[in-house]
Amino acid sequence: MMTETWRNETSICTLSTVPIKAHNAMLIRRTEFLSRWRMVQRWIFRVQQVNTHQMESPMMCSSNRAGIRCRSLAKALGAGGRTLRIATEDIAVAPGSCAAIIGENGIGKTVLLRMMAGSILPDSGTVMVDRPLVAFTDIERQLHQRLSATENARYVLTLFGGGSVSRHMISEQFARAGLDRHERVTAGKLSKGQKSRLALSIVALGSWLAILVDEPTGGLDRDGLEFACAVISRKKSQGAAVVVTTHDREFVRTCSDGLIFRNDRNVFELSAAAHAGFEDMYVITLRNGVRLKVGSAELGKASLDHADQIESIVRRGLAPVGTDSKPASGSLPS
Repeated sequence: MMTETWRNETSICTLSTVPIKAHNAMLIRRTEFLSRWRMVQRWIFRVQQVNTHQMESPMMCSSNRAGIRCRSLAKALGAGGRTLRIATEDIAVAPGSCAAIIGENGIGKTVLLRMMAGSILPDSGTVMVDRPLVAFTDIERQLHQRLSATENARYVLTLFGGGSVSRHMISEQFARAGLDRHERVTAGKLSKGQKSRLALSIVALGSWLAILVDEPTGGLDRDGLEFACAVISRKKSQGAAVVVTTHDREFVRTCSDGLIFRNDRNVFELSAAAHAGFEDMYVITLRNGVRLKVGSAELGKASLDHADQIESIVRRGLAPVGTDSKPASGSLPS
């Protein structure tokens, strides 16, 4: 009789391990969510501090929609035993346009993007960014590794004010992104390309006024690149201001309206729009000493073609179109 009772108790204990494990998993997820929530709250508080400082800027009075604007940003960081100094000229990305930050690795493109997002405070200068804002400055770390793709989408949209979306809308977007079979897969099990697709899907689902993405084409194949271009183009048409960092020249040529080029000394905003009857003249000096003379309409393409060789870019002011402002294919005399 006692043996039978012992067996019954054992069977009860054995059966109860399933709900206990499920309950423990739920507690772990809840703890991680609350921890993540507190981290996001600290991040939002820092952004609010930056925005409070920006309210004093006269730039706030220039228009109702700021898009993304940076004025005289400066930041010194210790990197590899040296001090990385990031000093920018004024940068303005209007609503409905996309700017691409290009340049070599390790010169501060991501740091500049994070200053725009507010996750890194500049030593001086101001940043104005429309809200709601979504900023993927580190896709690998910002996605919750133990939440599914669908849970990550709802998580980001809820916390950052991207609006409410139904499960059906999420499923449709995932199907367009090629993630229809990965809705319930945790982010930690997704490949790099699939994480990029997930981040772009979240960008596509939200009603964002400003979008910042670091390397949106990372790990993407040809179809993924087309999907990324489609998402950015759609958000531009909806009036969002977009800034991305990338090394993908095809993506830049397809989606960007202007370039922000960083070298180890400064930041240059390279607009592809020529002025009425005039255009800006620039001299691009390459590392081999060759100097190229270009107008603003050709500046973006020239910068992409020589992105790994540029030593400096010097503005020469305005010159009448049709005179000596024609871009030269060769070098300039010293």
